[in-house]
Amino acid sequence: MVPIRANNLSSQRLRKKTRIAVLSDIHANAPALEAVLRDLKKYSVDDIWNLGDVLGYGPFPNQAVRSLKEYKAKSIIGNYDLKVLAFRDKQKKWRVSKDPDKYFSFEWMDKHITPATRRYLEGLPSRMVMSVQKQTFLLVHGSPECIDEPLTVSTPLRRFGELAGRVEEGVVLFGHTHCFFEKNAGGVRFINPGSVGRPFDGDARASYVVLEITDGRLTVIPRRLAYPLAKTVGQMRKEGFPERLIRSIAVGKSLDQMDAEEKRAGNRRSPGIGL
Repeated sequence: MVPIRANNLSSQRLRKKTRIAVLSDIHANAPALEAVLRDLKKYSVDDIWNLGDVLGYGPFPNQAVRSLKEYKAKSIIGNYDLKVLAFRDKQKKWRVSKDPDKYFSFEWMDKHITPATRRYLEGLPSRMVMSVQKQTFLLVHGSPECIDEPLTVSTPLRRFGELAGRVEEGVVLFGHTHCFFEKNAGGVRFINPGSVGRPFDGDARASYVVLEITDGRLTVIPRRLAYPLAKTVGQMRKEGFPERLIRSIAVGKSLDQMDAEEKRAGNRRSPGIGL
């Protein structure tokens, strides 16, 4: 792969147009990430911002981290990344308290990430503030208040308004809930780029956004990309991943969504935790 040149954004005052790629929730799905990185060449992006959760559920954690480093992406850490880092201290408790398939993913990640991947994650901040032209951006994983707060399209507008009143930036970029959407509240623009490696909207294709800032005005360009899903699924089966996790990635739905569908169909089972 040829690295995308990450320009110094402080020098962008002389340019009329700046393009930023915003990624989130890669979840160790390197084939999906590589498809996104190839797609970025169409836009001549000036920088890549990653909103966390590089790890989890997919079979290529180290490859995903290497690609982010190669392309000089600016990254924050996600809640799943933090849980993998904490696994060795929590594994006895989690073995009995967590959904078995989810526990498998934590254990597999802990065993397979390299020391270099672990050091990379340990060095990531939980939030970041960026400024481009006249726009200011707050990068978080869940919400400005909590790394694992799930903000969705159904979250009441008043909650977005509360959060808007507690930030200084004009745009909040966040992930965690794996679906692309935008909200405007309290003079703040909230943007979720969706998930690169594990969407939850019933569309298994990789999701990300390009932010185009022209003379201080922001345009959001959502992108959906097919990728070699068979490569990801094949490697998951080779590594012995539970079929439930494989199906989640293949159909673009969370474990909770799949469990609810099975329950409605009469196939009752213990509820899973989707995020």
